[in-house]
Order: sequence, then structure tokens, then C-alpha cells
Amino acid sequence: MKNYIDESGTFGWTPEGISVFAGLSLADRSFERVFAAFAEWKRLIARVHDGDEVKGWSLSPIQLQVFVKWVVLPHRDFWVTLVGVDTRNTTETVARMYVDQAAEVAAAAGRFAESNGDSTLARDYRKWAVWIRRRSPQNGLWLLGLAHTILHLMQHTIVRHMEPADDAEFENWDIIIDRSIIETARHEVFWGGWLRALLYQQTNKKPLDIISEWREREHPFVRKYYRGGEALDVSDLFKRHTRFGDSKTEPGLQIADVCAAIARRFYVDGWREPYARLSERVVRDRGHELHLFHLDESSLRTGRPEDSVRLMEELPKDAEPE
Repeated sequence: MKNYIDESGTFGWTPEGISVFAGLSLADRSFERVFAAFAEWKRLIARVHDGDEVKGWSLSPIQLQVFVKWVVLPHRDFWVTLVGVDTRNTTETVARMYVDQAAEVAAAAGRFAESNGDSTLARDYRKWAVWIRRRSPQNGLWLLGLAHTILHLMQHTIVRHMEPADDAEFENWDIIIDRSIIETARHEVFWGGWLRALLYQQTNKKPLDIISEWREREHPFVRKYYRGGEALDVSDLFKRHTRFGDSKTEPGLQIADVCAAIARRFYVDGWREPYARLSERVVRDRGHELHLFHLDESSLRTGRPEDSVRLMEELPKDAEPE
């Protein structure tokens, strides 16, 4: 099983508006057919040479309609999760506070390490705190939206592939995210650590819902991620099977980019087509196709930063911010 995630939009306030993440659920058994259809569409319709990257924002309505017709609809394992943020409902001030609070937690982790005599780890956390504080409100909003997307996408992947015939797909589950604003490998270490802290926080508050029959038949997901009967621990999935990828070399990320562009053109520009056809493969949750989230003061931490230190992981020894 593979999940691919890309986004469309600026996540900013000049101008205000909706930015969208698109997450794909693609079963391994369908890879060859989906990627072959995408390659043919790139060559014949998008007029993009093999090895070159296609970008959704540059495509015409007709090109996007054929994309849905050729690449999406013929494949039963192709499902899309949409998550968005509308900066008309989230102020830049609150987003700035959100980033600063994350930096405070990293700084608190440094103080805790220092108090336990680990000066090296304390120094690493202080570096992380400085790096987080330098991120923009848009960066923080992007990361929070990414965390929401991953969790919605995981839940939708489970629901859309729950039958016994799907079990083998979960022997290996990978989540690949477009590198987007991440410019260097050093930054990737810090972004990845911050993202996992958010994912741990969210799954502690609201664990994933698992199909009850999966436990009865020793489903691969249950075998891998259940601890002690009832405790669900997906930290290994987040740490070892979730990564940032380069869309130039990952066709799945290019497909996600096109889906995100289609969705944003509908929700921002009002393009009815081709979204009307793509929506047949958009997973609905409580009747909604686009899962909008927003930040307000109620979203901010109310307790001490020290109370969230346990969600921070150690950074690699050679991690250095820029």
C-alpha cells in the first residue's frame, strides 16, 4: 500500500483563501496499470517528455478532464482524500503563536535533557527550538495541514481496503510526501521530527479506528502495530515508513499534485469540471469531500510546554539547522 501527498496553494494571507492537500491511496496491485496510464496521459495529452515533471497548475481544463478519465476512474484502487485550510478563518497571529508554542516545547525538552545530565541532547533540542521559531506562520499551517491529511488518509485507506482480499496490501505500507518547501536534507530532519510529534499528539488524543474483523483474522496491520492486545502503536509507520520524496522522480507525487490542482480550481476558482468526475473517487467523511481545518485560540496549548516534551523524539547526532 502506498499513500502519496501533495498540495496546491500558498497557505498564506496575501491573498487569503483555501489551500488544499490531496492524499492518494494506491494499492500495490494497481501500481503498474495506474502508472502506465499516467505515463501515456503525460506523453499524449499533457505533452510532457518522459522523465520531466508535470505540474497541475499549468494544465488546461481538457487536459485535466482526460487525466480523470484515463488515470483515475478506470482503477478501482484509486482513492483521494482532500484536506484544506481557509486562511480567511485562521489568523496569521494565531498561526504565529502556534509555531512559537512548538518552539517552546523543543526548548523545554532541552531543559529536561540538561537536568538529566545529557548536555549533548540538550544542545540538539535547543537547536531544534531555534529552527522552529524561525519558521513562518505559513510553514506552521502547512505542517499542521499535512498532519491532518496523513491521519485522514490513513483512516480512509483502512476503510476503503478492509476486505480479506486487501490484507496483503498492508504487509508494507508507505506514506510519501512531496518535499515542497523543504529545501535541504538538514531541514528534512527537523521537519520530519516536528511532523511526527504532531502525529503522536493527534493519535494519542484520537487513535485510528480499526476494523474489528481485522483482529479476528490476524490482519497484517494488527500484527505490526498492536501492542499488548489493545494498545495501538503506529510510531514505526511514522518513523520508518513515512518520508519526503522528490516529485520529479516519484510519479505518485505528480498524480497527487494534479488531483490537488483539480480540487483547488473547484474550491477557489469554481471550475465545475473536471472536479465533478474526480469527486467520484474522493472519500467522503460525514458527507464532506473537503475536510477543512482551522486554527483559533482554542487550538493552542493551554498547559506548560514541559507537559508535551514526551512527544519529542531525539534528533540524529549530525542534525544541524540552517
